[in-house]
Amino acid sequence: MVEQSGEFAGLAALVTGGASGIGLATARLLAGRGARVAVLDRVKGGGESTDLYPVIADVSDDASVRAAVAEAGRALAGSTSW
Repeated sequence: MVEQSGEFAGLAALVTGGASGIGLATARLLAGRGARVAVLDRVKGGGESTDLYPVIADVSDDASVRAAVAEAGRALAGSTSW
């Protein structure tokens, strides 16, 4: 477990491939260091984490990605918990 340092406090991040593997580990690290984090993937993942905002999109579909980025932007700008 990474100790919260606040290094990224006040920042927002969108991590692609964040439902599992390296993407999920990256998202958890950023959140653990204070960032508000949305994870974008084709499937909802991330376990039971309450500090990650899931966004479902297919990165091969431009309209899907644009909609997901807009949704994540709204969510991260207006909330610190989901």
